[in-house]
Amino acid sequence: MNKFAVKKQFLVEGQIKKRKGFTIIEVIITIGIIGIMISSMGIVIDRQELVFNLDHHKLRALISRAKSLTMFGVFQEKLEPRFCGYGVEINASEGRAVIFKSFSRVECPPASFGDFIRREPLSGELNELRLDRFSSFEEPVYIFFIPPDPIVHIYNVQGVRIDSFTIRMINEIGNVRKINVNSAGLIDLL
Repeated sequence: MNKFAVKKQFLVEGQIKKRKGFTIIEVIITIGIIGIMISSMGIVIDRQELVFNLDHHKLRALISRAKSLTMFGVFQEKLEPRFCGYGVEINASEGRAVIFKSFSRVECPPASFGDFIRREPLSGELNELRLDRFSSFEEPVYIFFIPPDPIVHIYNVQGVRIDSFTIRMINEIGNVRKINVNSAGLIDLL
């Protein structure tokens, strides 16, 4: 018999051929299933990240809108007594950020948080943002934009005026986004 000849083995009825390892088809199917599972998890995480980034930009836009309303409102609201610009209240315990119209008991700009006697929240989808999708958020803060420049007054929950404030947003999977607002009116995404 030629040593290069191929030997054929026939299974006798009742014998079981023992295999060592997996066939290429089994390996390809297993890798395909694992790939599908991993890619579907990535879509869920990407969707959460997309929604989180969108809300981050919406909050910045809300703060910028209050600033723009103040600059535009100077011409429209001067007829109303003690009108003192627009502002944003960011409150995690209520789960919302809302634009409000502010009024002062003294001439603008007021000297302290206590001089702002009334804050009227504006209604409408562009003037409010729900913040309940975030698992963690900073303490409440009030940002007032006072015409005409606008001058920016930022107050923490105790009514103490601060020079700048960083809003930290943290989602369910631990990603952090920041927005910094300073007394010069600069609004930065960090």
